[in-house]
Amino acid sequence: MTDKTTGYSRALPVIAGLLFAFSGATSATLVQVDFAGTVTMADAGNAFGLSVGDSVTGATTFNSALLTGTGFEVLGLGTEGEGFSGSLTMNMGLITYFESEDVDFVDDIFPELYFSDGILTGFNLLVEGKPNPGEAFGVFEAGWDYYIGDDFLATGVWDTFSAPRAIAVPEPSILALLVMGGLGLLGWRKKAA
Repeated sequence: MTDKTTGYSRALPVIAGLLFAFSGATSATLVQVDFAGTVTMADAGNAFGLSVGDSVTGATTFNSALLTGTGFEVLGLGTEGEGFSGSLTMNMGLITYFESEDVDFVDDIFPELYFSDGILTGFNLLVEGKPNPGEAFGVFEAGWDYYIGDDFLATGVWDTFSAPRAIAVPEPSILALLVMGGLGLLGWRKKAA
């Protein structure tokens, strides 16, 4: 009996800390914007497997509460340590790029999303060495380039941006209940064993 009591008393501060952390969290206003573009130039045999006229797609999520909705604004997609968060995915034929692959992602400010009066108009991303060493993929505003040095292997533009749609974010109290339930199941499994 003492062993079980000691085990639970060790877990109690952890449970209390998790509940405190979740109860103080605020709900983010996460939205997703999908975008599509067109390949305007492509060398034969490019790593993407794309040809001129092919479509490329992507999506980004961000906290719309960080925007004022007035004038030109920029949101960074680095880590939440600098107050920014979100995701960016670009599907370029056979290759997919993510925000965390940006060369400056560790600086907590890149890539960046650009807005005009609250509407997404473009972004900034630079990934080097993917898919092959020496190659780079860059996006600035509404166009993208895939290149080695000054030799462009494929280029394109982003044509359309969807209207933002809300993404469901679990409320802090629901997260706390899920944690409690998970811990309860762990305790039940130990007791059954």
